[in-house]
Amino acid sequence: MKNVVIIFSFLFFSTNLMAKIDPIKVLIIDGYSNHDWRYTTEVIKTMLVNSGFCEVDISTAPTNNSSEYNSWNPDFSKYDVVVQNVNSLGNGNSWPKPVQTKFENYMKNGGGMYVFHSANNSFPEWEEYNKMIGLGWRNADQGIAIEIKDNKMVKISSGEGESTSHGPRVDLVVNVLKSHPINQGFPAKWKTPDIELYTYARGPAENIEVLSYTFDTKTNKNWPVDWVVNYGEGRIYNSTFGHLWNDLRMPPSVQCVGFQTTFLRAIQWVADKNVTVKIPKNFPSENEVSLNPFELVYDKKDGWEDLFNGKNLEGWEIKCRPEDRGKEFWIVKNGVIECNSIGKPDHNYFWLMHKNEYSDFNLRLKFQIFKSSTGNSGVQFRSRYDSSETAREGGWLNGPQVDIHAPSPFRAGLIYDETDGVNRWIHPSMPDWKIGENDVPKAALQTELVYADENRDAWNNMEIICEGMKIRTFVNGKLVTSFDATGILDNAIHKKKNVGTSGQIALQLHAADELLIRYKDLKIRELKMPGNNFTKNTIQKLQEWYNPETGLWETTGWWNSANALTGIIRYSAVTGDKSFEPIIENTFQKTKMINVPASEAYPAQRTKNYINEYYDDEGWWALAWIEAYDLTSDRKYLEMSKTIFEDMEKGWDERCGGGIYWKKGMTYKSAISNELFMLLAARLALRDENNAHYKSWALKEWNWFSQTGMINDLPLVLDGVKDSCVAAGRHYTYNQGVIIAALTDITKITGDKSYIEQASRIAAAAIKYMSTEEGVLRGHPKQEEGADGVQFKGIFMRHLSYLYQHTKNEIFREYILQNAESIEKYGTQAGTALVGAQWRGPFDKADAGRQSSAVDALVSAIEVTK
Repeated sequence: MKNVVIIFSFLFFSTNLMAKIDPIKVLIIDGYSNHDWRYTTEVIKTMLVNSGFCEVDISTAPTNNSSEYNSWNPDFSKYDVVVQNVNSLGNGNSWPKPVQTKFENYMKNGGGMYVFHSANNSFPEWEEYNKMIGLGWRNADQGIAIEIKDNKMVKISSGEGESTSHGPRVDLVVNVLKSHPINQGFPAKWKTPDIELYTYARGPAENIEVLSYTFDTKTNKNWPVDWVVNYGEGRIYNSTFGHLWNDLRMPPSVQCVGFQTTFLRAIQWVADKNVTVKIPKNFPSENEVSLNPFELVYDKKDGWEDLFNGKNLEGWEIKCRPEDRGKEFWIVKNGVIECNSIGKPDHNYFWLMHKNEYSDFNLRLKFQIFKSSTGNSGVQFRSRYDSSETAREGGWLNGPQVDIHAPSPFRAGLIYDETDGVNRWIHPSMPDWKIGENDVPKAALQTELVYADENRDAWNNMEIICEGMKIRTFVNGKLVTSFDATGILDNAIHKKKNVGTSGQIALQLHAADELLIRYKDLKIRELKMPGNNFTKNTIQKLQEWYNPETGLWETTGWWNSANALTGIIRYSAVTGDKSFEPIIENTFQKTKMINVPASEAYPAQRTKNYINEYYDDEGWWALAWIEAYDLTSDRKYLEMSKTIFEDMEKGWDERCGGGIYWKKGMTYKSAISNELFMLLAARLALRDENNAHYKSWALKEWNWFSQTGMINDLPLVLDGVKDSCVAAGRHYTYNQGVIIAALTDITKITGDKSYIEQASRIAAAAIKYMSTEEGVLRGHPKQEEGADGVQFKGIFMRHLSYLYQHTKNEIFREYILQNAESIEKYGTQAGTALVGAQWRGPFDKADAGRQSSAVDALVSAIEVTK
């Protein structure tokens, strides 16, 4: 970029602007975009707050598949301006129809909208939105385009020319076409940096005035840069200014003084206020770009917290080997955290670890380094300190680390895994600790660090973003790492050490290093996965029935507790939330040998290793412990499942051609006991080295089951085989659920797709024949509302989610989301997270069986949207 004037006037917005009298009330709407919508919202809010004349709220629009979708209902009437920062391009999301109608009325009656950059890509199917924005990112046949010829707007008919597109971001000269309150007093030509110019932006182009344009060398045409639209009594401003992609922080496009001035003047105009923002002296000229970088605003109501209070190490703790205790390497000095081991290399690893735990988060900090310091540091995240007798070096902080190494700028922002047993670079992937410039991605080679040896005000910026298994790092505003850690940070060794998906933040001093480094302005906010809050609240309510002394959930039965546990394990697995994991081990220790109390459905009984009178009870517990094994990698859970399976094998005989019994000493062979046996065999085959044994049992069970007539012509599964060896009984939802999971896993162990195709047919039939007219799962009116029956629907949803993950059948996904939404909206006790038996309502009563069934459905909704 040539001819650039940079004015470091961070208070630009609040110096030359109107006083905060009669503030403009602004609502920013964000929530999804192919651009970095969270960061864009921060930039927008900062400019508005620093203006001195705006009050700002944020409303995050839920995605269409979120359980919060139908309840999202912002009150537009409270605001003068809505800044639209949602982009539906490529994701198919939309605002709920009632919200669309409400917004249309708001705009017609005098509302204001600022369409921020890619927000004009949104909602091509929304006719009124197209009218509001005038022009947007559309296909060639989706409206009129406008070019500028001889300083006049010339319309290009729909279907003529090309679809909307843009070339690379470049510096361009903006030509003022029409004097307007927004640009009145601007130079006739001024230069803006790093802009995306839209060619052939299209739409109805009604009631539109183009304010400025620029020339595109590829099409050899002049195209609009910004324009205004009147919609009823409402005002809209739309432009291609303000581009913020996922690879940069504070790029020149938003540092541009021309953009910043235009933005605030446009806010005043769409709010139907006098435009009073002055044109600054450093406004760009035709030949010079003018930049005004600014610091972002951090607001607690947006979730930001300070990890460091600037005074002391409250909330932090030193982690080191016993012999190193008392060595004061990590201290607070002059309001910053300093680590200084210069001249003192006689030490092992030292960590300064924050006490709070984080899973999905956005962390920002500043660090100061010195060329004279050759030591290594870094920021560990999702990590935990192991002080056990078996810990590496007598105490070790397991987990990934974002590296900082003053002598090697290319390492800053790359990820090294300090987990014992891994201890290697994972981004880029290297076999050990060794790394050189030839090994790193191109972005890392472009990292520039500043050093404080001669300039004590030289600080570097670092940002770490973790969303699920997606990890991004920025150093000094540039993206260094964009990394999918699936299969790496969530593999067996990380699960065993409980790191990689959640954990603590820590700053590292490498063993034997002489290091001088400083940290300040450590700020963090948790990133909440949409739709999780209600699910977690529902689990917390379920836990009110949990008795830690027995390891069981009161108000429900023995086998139901196995399903309650399964729901909690699944939630932990899909969200990375570790807060419920201690329940797994406690339940295991308390229930593997227990006198099971009597329940509404069953008498008191004695069980050891979960073996009792009922083979289906055994199957539920065995499958729960497989889920526990998958989550924790603790082998004892898998061994318990195998022990249970050995007992279930004994229930097989050749009466009626095969199958296992429902209850020991009886002659009834139920569908559920045989489905559970089949599923357990298949899952053990997928996890145990004795694959052939379990695989043969899974296939043997299916060969028998498929010949019994228990799957009828619908096809739905009947309840079992009577003494006469004839299939009979009702269609229970859980029978449809377990079989589809079993067949899915048989496909996995055989490679034969015919099994999963049969599973899909059964699932489709269950949806068709076992749903209310609103499309909500229902069971048999009496049997599925009893002490056991309330559990059944959740079991079906759990296994339907599993089938969806292997088929990607959108009908299954939509059905799961529809049921989750109905649970939250209709199935609860008013004002609570307590769920009744009927997910469509009305609420009847609460107990652990009803609650855990709902948990299964809600967790399934998270699984299919992840």
